Amino acid sequence: MDVILRYGFGAPTPWAGEMSAYLLAVTVSLGLAYTQQENAHVRIDFLLCRLPKRFQDWIEVINSVLFLFVAITLCYLTWKNVVKSYTLKSTGLSLWNPLIWPGQAFISLGFALISLLLICNIYTEIKMVLSKNRKIDQAK
Repeated sequence: MDVILRYGFGAPTPWAGEMSAYLLAVTVSLGLAYTQQENAHVRIDFLLCRLPKRFQDWIEVINSVLFLFVAITLCYLTWKNVVKSYTLKSTGLSLWNPLIWPGQAFISLGFALISLLLICNIYTEIKMVLSKNRKIDQAK
């Protein structure tokens, strides 16, 4: 609609650019959570695949713990921003002038979901590594 109004009539909508930015941020943060759930993040493992399997498994656990630290930090910082924007009733800079905290809340929600998924993954990864180690030790 905005493209037609802007190029066809020379009258763009005052809200389209800002709404697109909010929707992009929400899509990316919730998309990151979905990608974590599907275990589909891009990996470059040309060094990791050369290591022993036991070491690879523990590197996965360490990687998940580090990612959890980053996700929790980002969740905390974005939530702090949501609270500040809500308290100050901050609005966008366009003529549309929307409240910005709802969009920010979705970003924080995305990082919270990633954090919860990572906690589940870490538990599963550690359980798997320990059970593999027990099987290897019993076979000896």
